[in-house]
Amino acid sequence: MGQLPQINVDNRYGFTIGDPARFGQGSYPDERLFEGQESLDWVRGSVLVKAGFDLMHNSDATNLLRNETGTYSYASVENFASDALVYGAFGSLGVLDPDNQHNCDQTGKVWRDTKGGLRGLGSLPCYSYFSQVVGPANWHLSTNDWAGFATAQWQAKKLMVFSAGLRWDLEQMPPPIAALANPELPLAGRMPGLVAIGSADQHGAGSAEGHWPVLRMGYGMYFGRRRTQRWRRR
Repeated sequence: MGQLPQINVDNRYGFTIGDPARFGQGSYPDERLFEGQESLDWVRGSVLVKAGFDLMHNSDATNLLRNETGTYSYASVENFASDALVYGAFGSLGVLDPDNQHNCDQTGKVWRDTKGGLRGLGSLPCYSYFSQVVGPANWHLSTNDWAGFATAQWQAKKLMVFSAGLRWDLEQMPPPIAALANPELPLAGRMPGLVAIGSADQHGAGSAEGHWPVLRMGYGMYFGRRRTQRWRRR
């Protein structure tokens, strides 16, 4: 791809070179939200009824894949220098030659055996571990959120009002992503569906002639996207 991977050398006292893992080719997500709402009010005497529906269409597109070129992590500067010198002397084809061991063994460092003999040469690279993100980079997702709502308000007296409401929500998810389908993981080929119903009631009383504040009491359950369902009291 013409880009260097990120190389971490002794994170505590060393340095970092190469292409940062947090970057990648592509662009940041392009999110677009369209919303439409229609409502109707009906009044008869002391009763007020409101009803309507709401539709939101959310589309996301991204082609950014982080850590696309990979990250090599070295425990010490010596291990990094060893890999660099071996690559410069033997090239990419001779670095891991088992018949010409001039790099690290399984321990990743030079060591001595019980007889004092110097060990550590092998045909393995000297980095501690390697990480990389692979897979398709272009993703296009869209969701539809449908909602219907109705509220009723009754003014029992001049300074006393009762109200109640009901809301229905449906989040319509996109179809499963074929690139992620895995027969060993059946849930990877399914998208969750979510339907929620919330309700609330409230009443208040006050005095226009006196100096007492308006008192309101209510209780209800509500639902919000990307939140857990819970009860609220006020």
